[in-house]
Amino acid sequence: MSEFPSYVQDTWGPLRAEASWAFDAMDVAGWPQRSIQHLYRALGDDACVRAVDIESGDFGPGDVLELAPAAGVVSEEAAIAHVGAFSGEIGTLAFELLLRAYVRRVPNAPPELAWVDEGTEVTLLPGNGAMRAEARLILEHSLFRQTSPTGLANDELYRLNAPILQRLLERFAAEFGPLVEYEGPGAVPTGF
Repeated sequence: MSEFPSYVQDTWGPLRAEASWAFDAMDVAGWPQRSIQHLYRALGDDACVRAVDIESGDFGPGDVLELAPAAGVVSEEAAIAHVGAFSGEIGTLAFELLLRAYVRRVPNAPPELAWVDEGTEVTLLPGNGAMRAEARLILEHSLFRQTSPTGLANDELYRLNAPILQRLLERFAAEFGPLVEYEGPGAVPTGF
């Protein structure tokens, strides 16, 4: 994992369609440290954290604190220390991910397994009286879709990538709790 391409040829170039899956994290005690530990277990070998953003719950000074090393990834220990050093109320923790998926580095090339540094995020919400605690996986690319938003076939990448997304969703459910919401064009509880 020493090289992370900054751009990987997406099947349909600039076309994007966001999808997300939210998991009930009410039973995860010890916010935020335990939630971060659960996140790292849920990612397994299929994703790693590239950056951590803390958004303040009270929107006072220091609304956002970001940890994004120039090269490499954010370890679980570094993420916990970073969040622990934040002095304000935490409203949302956002983790930008590197995702391991099959891609084409150039159009019409054979798919290859690579780390994708584009459009994958997890948000953790602490929950309070008005909102439930949740972990939400968000994809903003088409690598896991069977067809593009304009109807172009993507069977080869879909066949290779669907099991990766399904594993991630299963681990999120095991670590955080049941799936409570999924949204986006073509999204289903097990992926697309």
